[in-house]
Amino acid sequence: EFEKKLRSFEKDCPFETLVFDSATNLSDLLLCHFSQINGHLDSNGRPRLSIDKDSIGIKEYGQRILWLTGMVTSFTRLNVNTIFITHESTWQDSGQLVTKPAVPGELLPDQLPGLCDENWRFDSDETTATVYTRGVGRFTAKSRLGLPARLTFKFGESLYEKVMQELRKEVSGGQK
Repeated sequence: EFEKKLRSFEKDCPFETLVFDSATNLSDLLLCHFSQINGHLDSNGRPRLSIDKDSIGIKEYGQRILWLTGMVTSFTRLNVNTIFITHESTWQDSGQLVTKPAVPGELLPDQLPGLCDENWRFDSDETTATVYTRGVGRFTAKSRLGLPARLTFKFGESLYEKVMQELRKEVSGGQK
């Protein structure tokens, strides 16, 4: 039912913006979904992770990655704003810290930023939040809108207003 509704948006989307919060959690749900379809759930309704003929296999992992990649590709082509929120996954590689979107597969974390026009990283403390629109060290971020590399705002302020203010500056060549 969920997939049918999503697919209907490809023909006629009644929204200006679609937000998927989060692609990481959606990928976990997809693994359960494909495990159920393929008959690989335990008695509690969770994917079987044991090593036997009834356990979850590479088929379910592959189905999940294909579905997610197809969904992201389809929705970035729509004539609406589409926002995919993901968690981060951080690990050490040859002494360097690496942070990428926490989505499944070896390739998808690297491919995901390339499928979208805007890739921002969000960070916050108790009073302020910062949006990075360009990569900083180990983090992936990019913007095709010409936004500053970093937008900082206090909680209670509108991120949307801050971004629109910066876009107006960019369009007017810095003139107010």
